[in-house]
Amino acid sequence: MRNLWCLILLTCGLAACSAFEDTARPTATPTRPQEHEAVYTALSGENLLTVTLNELVLLADSAETQVLAVLADGRGNVAYVLYPSNQPGVADTTFDLGEYPLQLETSAATVGLWVLALRHQAYPVAEKIGMSEITAELATVFNRLFAGGILPARSPSAAVVASADHAMLQWFGEIEIVGETAITLSPSQDIGAHHLGSPDGGFQLNYTLSRSETTATNSPDALTPTPLDSYPGYRKVIDETFAGNRSELRWFVDREEEYVVELNNLSYEVDLLKLDEETQSVISWGSIQDLFFDDYIVRARIRLVQPGTIGSLGLWLHYLDGNHFLSFALNHLGQYRIMRYQNRDIELIPWTAAAAINPGGQANLVEVHLNGNEYTLFINGTAIASVNDDAYNNGRIAFYCYAEEIPATCRLESLEVWIPDDQPFPRPTSTPEASE
Repeated sequence: MRNLWCLILLTCGLAACSAFEDTARPTATPTRPQEHEAVYTALSGENLLTVTLNELVLLADSAETQVLAVLADGRGNVAYVLYPSNQPGVADTTFDLGEYPLQLETSAATVGLWVLALRHQAYPVAEKIGMSEITAELATVFNRLFAGGILPARSPSAAVVASADHAMLQWFGEIEIVGETAITLSPSQDIGAHHLGSPDGGFQLNYTLSRSETTATNSPDALTPTPLDSYPGYRKVIDETFAGNRSELRWFVDREEEYVVELNNLSYEVDLLKLDEETQSVISWGSIQDLFFDDYIVRARIRLVQPGTIGSLGLWLHYLDGNHFLSFALNHLGQYRIMRYQNRDIELIPWTAAAAINPGGQANLVEVHLNGNEYTLFINGTAIASVNDDAYNNGRIAFYCYAEEIPATCRLESLEVWIPDDQPFPRPTSTPEASE
């Protein structure tokens, strides 16, 4: 296994950095972006279908080569690795990706595997967008094509890029294909070790398909850590369960052609019904109308009901209006993002995979501690990230839902809020001025 200089490993979002034995870096391509060494997103846990790329051997010029591998079930579940990430590649002829198994929790009868060896000839698009975003987009589109039965073995990259946005086409013009293949695997028939050659003669690949077995009780929901119910120096002031589809709080409700926001299905529910013709997406949100908090702890149980939907959901905190808030969001790929919206997106932490996120249509507990300018995010009881930002110091609590496919439904199934013991319960008030 080749030595890595620094690895940021994203396994369904659990970020870790490990230092390996030092080795000389290959000669840098001018203007290449500096980023982490490998992009890796896959599930961790039990009942997983696993593809391990034990050995990929290049059959031609190996200079500056990278390897992208994607596993998808056509139902919105994807796993992928790009090695090395934004580096100019390595000169070895053999890649051992055994440390990056592609893992899915799926009951699909077939899955698709796409393996691409490439080298960058230029980096403008990779530098502008970032290879993490490019890789996630390619994996999402591959999943969509596989769901539609489109899986060309000889040039899958061309089909993927043609179905992606314009930026992917620009990126495609910056790379050279060393070799690639796409195959369909049957978990019921193909368990074991396999060997194949890419149709274009670019590489030989040895891989293993396996499945771990466990009892049904070991689902991600069952393994979720038990969250705290009390915090020293804080008292709970909101414990919302939406019992009987009722609430003592004043929640925004609305019904339009594009969306419905209401108390329904024992939750605060956002149904997205119609895509915007220009953006081919739809977003809606709602908030507790008249309560403004500053320092507090909030915990929400949220769910994207349709597991295969391309979309995101989460909390907007210190929410002043639709142009001023802090966003703590999860998406369909098992990633989280922390963002400030101040008339435009200002990313504090970009979309990043997290192992703590429950996949598919399962619920996730999102908890945020707001203390002055410091914000700490927990997902299902696991501390994920902390950021500092001084744009806003108070605001309402809002819940949002975004999708690129319809119908889509997001549910806020419970909401808990704790405030400092010495802080009075906020009185209903009008919207304060937004800071610029």
